[in-house]
Amino acid sequence: MKLIKEEKMEQELVSVVITTYGRADKIEEAIKSVVNQTYANIEIIVIDDNANKLEEREKTRKVVEKYKNVKYIQNQKNLGGALSRNVGIDNAKGKFIAFLDDDDKYTSEKIEKQYKCYLEHKQNKIGLIYCHCYRENVNGEIIGSYEANYEGNPIYEQMLNCIAGTSLWFCSKEALVSVGKFEDTPCKQDSILLLKLLANGYNIYCVQEKLVYYYEHNGNGISGTKLKNIEGRINLRNYCRKYYNKLNSKKKSDKVEYNFSKELIPLYIINNMKKEANKELENMIRLKPLRKETIIAFLKCKFSEQYKQWLNRRKK
Repeated sequence: MKLIKEEKMEQELVSVVITTYGRADKIEEAIKSVVNQTYANIEIIVIDDNANKLEEREKTRKVVEKYKNVKYIQNQKNLGGALSRNVGIDNAKGKFIAFLDDDDKYTSEKIEKQYKCYLEHKQNKIGLIYCHCYRENVNGEIIGSYEANYEGNPIYEQMLNCIAGTSLWFCSKEALVSVGKFEDTPCKQDSILLLKLLANGYNIYCVQEKLVYYYEHNGNGISGTKLKNIEGRINLRNYCRKYYNKLNSKKKSDKVEYNFSKELIPLYIINNMKKEANKELENMIRLKPLRKETIIAFLKCKFSEQYKQWLNRRKK
């Protein structure tokens, strides 16, 4: 314990990168949550991606300029979430980088507790430290939480489902740069970067406490439309395929493939891409013909119009 206290006196600089697009009404709460951290040595970098929303940019500028120590960077063109985060990484002076979406918030001890976790495991080639989070709805009500507890190098689990979103991260800048930072993809940016870290031998650790308020919404944010969700999932699958050799198990890689097909079929049906949906169904039948999920996917494809009508009724 004494060792941690002594190292805390020489706190490394942590750069907190906040990317923002279309949420001038929310970003101030995000900034405040970083300003109020118990960890002292922090720089805040706001990347404003509102190049195509000048009114929103002006509102954002007025909010950010209330805080004198915030580094404010305006993208000259709309880059999207992934490349905006890369702008933040490139401009960060800290040895460590944490990310925060403009509609999420940190609890006051988030950075301090993750830094302590880093000190405990720093000999183990750490790529990032993550934490648990609260799930918050539009009314500010807690509707649940995310509490993954994977540590070490859980690359298989990451292929099946993203272990932690970017607002939960505390990263080594060196590690992020060494794997090429974020890929330019409309969604699944966090999934791909975390996968790249694990595939390159970096380990992850978890502070098993809820240290972030993650806002769940149905808005248009940076990640975009359903078609872009398809593109992001395909990009992620391509990265998984690149690293299947790390699994040393065809059974595991088959399960990952099956999982992608199961996720893509509803998106293809919603976007009237029947040929693509049927191709994914063929993949599910090839891998696990008698599985319950395969039968459900078959029914969705067979009765695609009825399935879309059912989805539309659920949205109302």
